[in-house]
Amino acid sequence: MMKKLFLFTLTAFSIHLAPGQEKTGVDFTNANYFEVLQQAEKENKPIFIEFGVNCGYCYKMKKEVFVDPEVGNFYSSNFINLVIDERSNIGKDLAERFNIYSYPTYFYLNSKGEIVHIAANYKSSDKIIKEGQHALNEKTYSPSGVWWNKLKTRNKSTYTLFNTANSAFMNLTGNNAKYSNQNMSLSDFNFVNKSQLERATREIEKSLKIEEYYFNTFAAAIIYYLSNESEKAYDYAEMALSAFPHHMKPMRTRDKILNEVIAKTKTNRE
Repeated sequence: MMKKLFLFTLTAFSIHLAPGQEKTGVDFTNANYFEVLQQAEKENKPIFIEFGVNCGYCYKMKKEVFVDPEVGNFYSSNFINLVIDERSNIGKDLAERFNIYSYPTYFYLNSKGEIVHIAANYKSSDKIIKEGQHALNEKTYSPSGVWWNKLKTRNKSTYTLFNTANSAFMNLTGNNAKYSNQNMSLSDFNFVNKSQLERATREIEKSLKIEEYYFNTFAAAIIYYLSNESEKAYDYAEMALSAFPHHMKPMRTRDKILNEVIAKTKTNRE
């Protein structure tokens, strides 16, 4: 009886809202990052990610811009929309991986999960719609929002660098958020199968051909270690350790893994 009453109440409430109180603004999903990637591929639909919730501009975007019916109509029609809390495990990992210091940051991904456009800070309704239009038009893909330190490239290949490095690492983790755990160690990668490793190797080599930066050298150290290419693993681990940014807490785990790679491959060089 209680179950029937609950269903009736819920239905009546929905009917009451329907005529004039439809949901406005951007329809942000409750799914997690990895579920959204799968959904995007299945539906062949691009992704919009608002990265950052705990800042002045983050609140301003939430209260003023993302509730705008015009913005909501555009983004809900064209994108799967996701908010990532920078304080979450996946948030900390992405902030570290892409050297994010400005909030909010907006990532636009295609249906394959590849970054095609990036923007940041407060945007008016007109401007956030314009950013989305840029992301939907391949002719206007641009790395204008890519400001990461130590990167010399400032052209479309920058996106290829990030996307291939990210794809390589995703193959190592099997789309599992486990890698964001602060207790991660080198042994967590021992279960990578041959096909995953082959795909990861192809992707990381594409990334390294464009430019070397912290995240792709970190991934390369693990990949070559798993491939028993000790010399390459050692060299890339050393390279990644000499890069930035050691002051970030999540980087301490990465540094620990790199030191593990060096310790296990050093004897092969002596």
